[in-house]
Amino acid sequence: MLQKYLVHLKHLPVQLVLCLVLALSFGHFLNYATIQVLFTASCVIKDILITALPVVIFAYIFDALLGLDKKAPLLLITILVMVFLSNVIGVLVSGGVAHTFLPLLSPFKTTADLAQNVTVNPLFELHLPQLIAPDMAMFAGIGLGLMASFLKIDIAKKYAQFLHMSVTWFLQKTFIPVLPIYVIGFVLKLQYEGALSTIIHSYFQVFVLAISLIFIYLNILYFIGSGFKIGKYFDSLKNMLPAGVTGFSTMSSAATLPVTLEAAEKNLKDPRFADLIIPTTVNIHLLGDVLAIPLTGLALLWFKTGVFPGFEEYFLFAVMFGVAKFSCAGVPGGGVLVILPVLHKYLGLDQEMITLMTTIYILQDSIFTASNIMGNGAFSMIVERICRFFFGNGDDNDQERKIHRTEKDFSESDLEPCVRRTKAS
Repeated sequence: MLQKYLVHLKHLPVQLVLCLVLALSFGHFLNYATIQVLFTASCVIKDILITALPVVIFAYIFDALLGLDKKAPLLLITILVMVFLSNVIGVLVSGGVAHTFLPLLSPFKTTADLAQNVTVNPLFELHLPQLIAPDMAMFAGIGLGLMASFLKIDIAKKYAQFLHMSVTWFLQKTFIPVLPIYVIGFVLKLQYEGALSTIIHSYFQVFVLAISLIFIYLNILYFIGSGFKIGKYFDSLKNMLPAGVTGFSTMSSAATLPVTLEAAEKNLKDPRFADLIIPTTVNIHLLGDVLAIPLTGLALLWFKTGVFPGFEEYFLFAVMFGVAKFSCAGVPGGGVLVILPVLHKYLGLDQEMITLMTTIYILQDSIFTASNIMGNGAFSMIVERICRFFFGNGDDNDQERKIHRTEKDFSESDLEPCVRRTKAS
């Protein structure tokens, strides 16, 4: 019986919960020297991650874009542009909700008010050199990926796959296993300085706000995708719910892909749209992340400083966030890992807040995964409507009508290679 429960200790969210519980329950028994050693270990892991992140970001963007076939470029470009716009709009909506509702939450003392006079400092830091900034790695991956994809440079695909597999191995075998150590050092520091309990207590309200925002936002998207028809709105939600539940239990959009495809095909007039859109967007269009991560980041910033960034700063953050989402890794916490440099540079979160962000994200990973899957279901409906409007003469009342084939339009033969490539990737 005991062995049955010990198996759950292998799951990362369980390990992080234990880290928080242990820090809150026994952290005050530890002396300063012990906490300083653990915090130093966290800083070393952080330095290694920050140095490796540009390579990780470049590898995932480069490999993802090389998965696009030269066929049907107009459709693929349309999908990518809409993914980017959807991500940016989601971040802006999240920021508007944060500015409106966070100041209305129950009063609390800031972490600065509760912090003790003593501050935990690391014994040493590696300060490893960073050859390229994360944002430059994003743009390099996008530019080279699109160029190699449309020019069909075959050797680039082999190198991209090798690089993709290498960084995935690094994350899964090196960083993810030591993530609890990375977290507990920063958590003990915050607990020792008196900030952790305040943040956890205050964040419950943010959690309710984030879930409410995701629920309302998704329902609006399904209403739009259904052409503002109540009956179709309920039918489309009913069709996608099994995929959302599967994503909640597996915590993996990729593992849920077959269920998501089957559900999306029921909601679309032409199943070929689902076969192309869903695999293409499975790791780059994550509405749960897009809505919850900025809201959480702004909440942590508000709890600590009591101020929000200006609109120009936040808009730049939204754009960079939208770009960074093209490099999301298919590993636990991958949705937030590639956003860490953006949160730090453009939103102003310090390392302690970023660590809490990582912990909070992974603890809610199942909810975000379900939200991402449901969001992609609505997104595929909206993309089909837009593509029919620009590329064809779609009629909502004609279930048999297909997309018109012209010299400028995409055809079934054009789509098939794209579908094979996106499914393979």
